[in-house]
Amino acid sequence: MTSWKCISRASLIGFLSVSEVFTASMCAADPSLDLDLSAPLTLSVPSVAASPTDRFILETGAGLPLTTIKLTLDIPQLRTKPLLEFNFGFATDETNAPNPFFDSFSLTLQGREPAMSALFLTADLSGVKWAPAHPGGLTVNPDQITRNPIAFPDLANNLDQRLAYAVSLPIPPELTGHSATLFLDLFDNQNSLDSLAFLTGLVLDTEADTNIAPYLVLQSSASAGGPYADETGVEHDSVAQILTVPLFGKDRFYRIRSDSQVRITNFRLAADEQIYGYEFAAPTVTLQSAVAVDGPYTDDTEAQLDLAARTISVSRPSAARFYRIRSNVRVHISSTNVAADRVILAFEYQPTVFGLQSSSLVNGPYAAESYVVIEHSQQVMKIPRHQTARFYRIRSDTPRVISSIRPAGDKLIISYSAPGPNLVVQSAPTVTGPYQDETGLVTDATARTLTLTRSGPMRFYRFRSDSPQRISGIRVTPSEVILTYD
Repeated sequence: MTSWKCISRASLIGFLSVSEVFTASMCAADPSLDLDLSAPLTLSVPSVAASPTDRFILETGAGLPLTTIKLTLDIPQLRTKPLLEFNFGFATDETNAPNPFFDSFSLTLQGREPAMSALFLTADLSGVKWAPAHPGGLTVNPDQITRNPIAFPDLANNLDQRLAYAVSLPIPPELTGHSATLFLDLFDNQNSLDSLAFLTGLVLDTEADTNIAPYLVLQSSASAGGPYADETGVEHDSVAQILTVPLFGKDRFYRIRSDSQVRITNFRLAADEQIYGYEFAAPTVTLQSAVAVDGPYTDDTEAQLDLAARTISVSRPSAARFYRIRSNVRVHISSTNVAADRVILAFEYQPTVFGLQSSSLVNGPYAAESYVVIEHSQQVMKIPRHQTARFYRIRSDTPRVISSIRPAGDKLIISYSAPGPNLVVQSAPTVTGPYQDETGLVTDATARTLTLTRSGPMRFYRFRSDSPQRISGIRVTPSEVILTYD
């Protein structure tokens, strides 16, 4: 039997004739054993992109001391740690004989270099070691790994010792924001006894960050003018919108650091704690105008504001006039139209968090795109074209949807917009109903019209929507009904 000592995969780089860099751990029960380098170490390293339906199986007995599967993951840069979720198991025929080096399985996630690697687990006959020590790599807290025993699938019924777990673990922040490689390693003691490891249901869970909560930190200082530092030990109740901090024996001044408009609204003492209430500012949007582009600008008191439709209308001026918006949130004027004697300015809330993500699979995982040029005024993004198919989505704290994608030379032009209302047309033969949803609608969001096939001599129409909408006009042709809405 070949003799081995406790080594790390990173230490094998010096004598492996392969281009990849490996970091998974391989440890013998007896550290006094010597490593036999008389024969080259052979590795089996398929490289694939994983999906939740894939099942990866590694088995001993092929004559290889180490069998490896490496999976490429695109890990987005998120405010909260993304979770890696999967089921895994290990089975073996080995017994607890004196001083053997058992067959073992390990799971490691590595970034761009060996030092950027996290060892999540090792498994052998003795059980699972969660986040074992990994000198030279990243530290993983085993208490943050959720693991629940599950039934071993019908894979290794002939193997006596079996264990399986459903696992969820946070990915270290050092490995987010770019591609990383997940290594599945099965070490074979090359005795006559078989072992098997499997991994299924691999999912990179970023849902906790999909609806991005505002970043919110309580700070304090010994003086009103600062300097301020983040408070530790703060309990945050985001539902009640309160922050609780231990009571200090001396005066402190507090403020909130956030990426959203927020202010402290109240303060009270409770036993040895201080409780601060806070609230997010409601949007304040005011139209200003001037006779010259460089001002001076004054508030237009006659302007009519529609926050739901995100428009401001004002009487048409008799001479040239320049407009801008004064607001406590980030907004920009997206379009200007003249209708009769009114000027109508449409505006958009400009996101604090905004970026483009892509993936090679429609279900992800998605990662942030590099080299994106964003033109908020035109609501377009420009990126270099990929050589392979990619799926795109927008990450934003303000709802945005991709409206079109078109190639332009060596770039892609991605247009985006605010999502339109969830608008359903219903009709009935009588004004009292019953009403049913109409199908086959043709929607023109720019003209704000809905076209449907005409049916019957008389129909009554209404909207079902998640925002206030009304039918402002109906035009009938021999074959169609055209509804205008606002």
